[in-house]
Amino acid sequence: GLYNAMLAPCFPYAVRAVLWYQGESNTGDRAMQYGDELKAMIQLWRVKWHQPDMPFLIVQLPKFDIDAIEDGGWPLVREQEWNVANELENVATVVTLDAGEGNDLHPYDKKLVADRVFNAAMDLVYGRQAQPQPAVETIEVCGDLLRMHCVWRSRSDERIRSESRRLMTLDGDAPREIEFLWRDCATSARAEAWLDGCDIVARMTARRPDEVRYAWSNNPESGLICDGDGMLIPPFRLTLPADDDKGIHA
Repeated sequence: GLYNAMLAPCFPYAVRAVLWYQGESNTGDRAMQYGDELKAMIQLWRVKWHQPDMPFLIVQLPKFDIDAIEDGGWPLVREQEWNVANELENVATVVTLDAGEGNDLHPYDKKLVADRVFNAAMDLVYGRQAQPQPAVETIEVCGDLLRMHCVWRSRSDERIRSESRRLMTLDGDAPREIEFLWRDCATSARAEAWLDGCDIVARMTARRPDEVRYAWSNNPESGLICDGDGMLIPPFRLTLPADDDKGIHA
């Protein structure tokens, strides 16, 4: 019904780009399928509109607390939304962790979401200069410290010089959403972490963890990490390099 009655009749009309804001109903058991389904949909729409490079702007799920089991569904969908933008050309994902409401699926602050999407559209759709997106791309174990390196890229995936840039938190608090995971016992623990220029630094534990994660919950809200322009880094989870390995790319 949705496809035949509401979407298909629009195919003859001209479309410049697509803004996709959805994903809440795909959390939970279906979360791991979301990336493949979203990529298939993007490719189908591009075929139907005869625009193989039609830009897609994806709004990543914001934070949310009530009526949602803390089962990984929300962060998994956020991860899938981010990965799709890295796997397909002319796709950008907008981070909106700070725009959500813990008790409402529909965030009150629509302007913040609109401003972020507008910024992405200026770059991806109209080719104009816009604020780049920071993201952690590599991690490195340095003695008893884990360094997570952040880089800045345009929506068209052009790397931006970051020498003069630095990370901070939205609330001025320490970055409290960094945690370690041990897979053999499914145990996680919040890491002691701080910011150092373009790096997030965490103190390693006596027992080496398997994974480091950031904002990996339904409703992350304490010490969210951003740059000086207020652009948030996306949630992530990364496998730590082996003991004899120095670093790993995200």
